[in-house]
Amino acid sequence: MPNQSRDIERSGSCPAETISSEVNLRRKLSVSVALVILLSQAGYGQEEKPTITTAGEPATTTAAKPKNFEVLFRGNGDIASYIYFDQSTKFMIDTDLNASVETFRYRSFFFMVDLLEETAMGRKPQTDPSKTDMVFDPNRGHWSFGATGRFELAAHFFEVQFHHDCFHGIDRFGYEPTPTNPNGRDSTKYWNALRFGFGNLGFLPKYRYHQPEPGSPGPIWANKINYFIMASFFTPRGYSWQKYHGYDFTLNTDLHFVLLRFKRLGFDINSNNLWIIDNRHDLKRKHELKFNFTIYGDHGILAAYVGWWPYDNQLIRNRDGMAVFGIHLGF
Repeated sequence: MPNQSRDIERSGSCPAETISSEVNLRRKLSVSVALVILLSQAGYGQEEKPTITTAGEPATTTAAKPKNFEVLFRGNGDIASYIYFDQSTKFMIDTDLNASVETFRYRSFFFMVDLLEETAMGRKPQTDPSKTDMVFDPNRGHWSFGATGRFELAAHFFEVQFHHDCFHGIDRFGYEPTPTNPNGRDSTKYWNALRFGFGNLGFLPKYRYHQPEPGSPGPIWANKINYFIMASFFTPRGYSWQKYHGYDFTLNTDLHFVLLRFKRLGFDINSNNLWIIDNRHDLKRKHELKFNFTIYGDHGILAAYVGWWPYDNQLIRNRDGMAVFGIHLGF
């Protein structure tokens, strides 16, 4: 009997343990399913957000899914000032201010307002009748205003611009009288152009001036080329829209070669090229090289550079064979 009782007790305890095990198993399965659902929903709520790798390429990291529409008012720009090695009454120090503001974004479309201001300063001749010790002589200014619509893709961008550029003399009316034009003429030039551009994301200032991360270990042989190609059509025609420039079509081909990066220090080369078809159907061109020693900060770059124009046969601010030393702040 005792043995039977033990057998009965044992046989009676088995269903209870089985039920308890089944309950625990169901609970574990329920928790596992809930975690899978939560993780899948969390993964669904993430998107690939472009960042910059140590090679200067947009990378993908997990981030919250952005809204379809955002008001941004986020700006990037450049401030550069450079002095000519061979100075004259027209060429001594030039200063450029360039800014672009992203006003809003709708999905992958950005709308920007652009502004550029360039001031040219020559060296006042010693025979100047004012007989002052001041050698600085601001003589020309270049202003540009524009609106740009840009689509940013996974690794490239495409944009359409409408730009107005104007060139004015400072404290000067224009060209001196000539036998064929005894009254002289105004030196002001301006144009309006419809532009189409294409490039890789690494060329845009908001990526180029923030890559790679300042704390990245090095050295990093980046060996990365960023590029931008832009075609400009000078339209509408007519004196109210175009004045004294003689351009029919231009093509900009700009390259940015990121050569070396060691933590916050870098070395890179810019090649800026302008190809012009004028109203006589002649080809004019301008080529510029910049060799930059760059310091990367958390919010931009500071660069010292040597610039050189190995060839320039166009008419506006011709710098053929000239060289400069400059300081550039990009953000």
